[in-house]
Amino acid sequence: MLLILFGCQQRDQCTDAEGFIHKFSEHVSKGLPSANSNYFFFLKLTNGKILKTNNDMLFKVYLDKHRNQYNFQEFLCALFQEELILDFNSFKKEGDNYQIFNLQDSIVKKDLESIKSNFCKGADENFSLRNNLGLEEKLTVLYVFFKNSYFVSYDDIGGYYLMNKR
Repeated sequence: MLLILFGCQQRDQCTDAEGFIHKFSEHVSKGLPSANSNYFFFLKLTNGKILKTNNDMLFKVYLDKHRNQYNFQEFLCALFQEELILDFNSFKKEGDNYQIFNLQDSIVKKDLESIKSNFCKGADENFSLRNNLGLEEKLTVLYVFFKNSYFVSYDDIGGYYLMNKR
């Protein structure tokens, strides 16, 4: 009975991110790169830093340590809601499909429109990040958009980050 209530409560908490989590987790499988591996997920780590990674990397972590507690979408929801905080040490040996960084408070405290005008270019719901930013500054801006219901991806042909409203 408790498991059913917990599952329902968790599903209700991810209503605002449900579409994103569904799309982010689509076609993820062991051993093959997913079609949506260009979308990024940002999550808090036990050491207070933020991790930027893709669905393939998170699927590996899920299979290794969390598949007995959650299905993959529930796992992503728990991470998104910061109900589950992953151990920093889990990522030391996983390869290079992630970046760990500190949030820049001066950026996080700004409103979204100010961040858009100072760090981005493009239309209202689909735009790109300016390329003249430092690494932690850039990652903090991407994190803010992720937390404000934007898909964050990287255009490896054009060489820039894209944000699209979910």
